[in-house]
Amino acid sequence: LRICSVSENNMNSKMKNNKLGIRTIFYSEKDKCYVCKIKKDGKTYTKYSKDLEFLIQWRNEKLKELHGEFAYIDKD
Repeated sequence: LRICSVSENNMNSKMKNNKLGIRTIFYSEKDKCYVCKIKKDGKTYTKYSKDLEFLIQWRNEKLKELHGEFAYIDKD
């Protein structure tokens, strides 16, 4: 166990309904590409890409940068 805030604990919460099964990433029919949205301290970081692998890599790096040891990286 480790000491953490409610916000840090919520970073490990269950994934919401997501057809891709990849946390924070979804396919936008409107934009015809994949979208990743990460929220931290009231700020949203958004990235668009047609390349899913690139977007997963960007997401993992951004999560580590923003959340440090509390980053939840999916084991793809």
